[in-house]
Amino acid sequence: MLGGALLAAMLCVLASGTPKAAAVSTVVFLVGNRFGWALSTSGLPSFYVTGLQTAAVIGLTMLLADAQVLTGGEAASVAAANMVLLLPILSVVSLAEDAISGFRAMAAGRLISVGMFLASMVGGIYLVGFLLRDADVDARNTAFRALPLALSLVTSAVGALGNAIFMGGPPRLLPWAMGAGVLAGLVNGVLHQELGQPTPLAVLGAAAVLGAAAGAVAPVLRIPSRSLVVPGIAGALLPGPDDYRSLLQYGLHVPGAGGYAVLAFVTTAAIGVGTVLGNHLGGAAQRRWAPASRNSLG
Repeated sequence: MLGGALLAAMLCVLASGTPKAAAVSTVVFLVGNRFGWALSTSGLPSFYVTGLQTAAVIGLTMLLADAQVLTGGEAASVAAANMVLLLPILSVVSLAEDAISGFRAMAAGRLISVGMFLASMVGGIYLVGFLLRDADVDARNTAFRALPLALSLVTSAVGALGNAIFMGGPPRLLPWAMGAGVLAGLVNGVLHQELGQPTPLAVLGAAAVLGAAAGAVAPVLRIPSRSLVVPGIAGALLPGPDDYRSLLQYGLHVPGAGGYAVLAFVTTAAIGVGTVLGNHLGGAAQRRWAPASRNSLG
């Protein structure tokens, strides 16, 4: 719970959230998480749990905005952060990995699951659509804040730490997870902010470097490479605002939702493509280096 709340706060800041919005984002996460847990214990299928949880997160956020606890922009950042934590981002990444690695049947199964998951989230937005139609226009739109590179590395480290805790990582994983977040954030920031590369290409490059580093050091650290890759992705590469805008605009029948959806899907798929490439390169480098290292020690 602590890790998830920390991750929700960090994602809120990346989605142009204020310090107050980040604090509220942790509360919304806790409420939504416990609500989802209560629904799941009743035996309700996950499709309905996801839809109702989405409705609860969006509904609570918009009620806070209506009560003037949050401005429209703050409400958008809170909702975007918490919807990212509901999205099947890692399933989309795994879908790309399975398709590239030749596990096409598994990729097809994941594609169906992801489609149903997204449909349940859109359904949840429909349930509370009446709260959104009269909402501040700023509540319907948000974007990544162009943070200075140094500050973005801090948020990447905090987000990676939160994800590692959220996923139940052991204490010895935490510093390495933060390092993975900083590495991914650094490469992504340099490619996107300094070199002006498009978001999908910057994410592809960052994921490839992250995958290569994880593949190279994981055997030495005796940590599964995915345990390093996943926090790095969560800390620096998730396309949260585009996902929020696409799902919200689909629910409200707003033109332009398809463009945001395509950008979010391409960016997320680029994470999987880059990770597979990087893992292959990093694993090959580690295998080549390891025998030489053992011989030199001998």
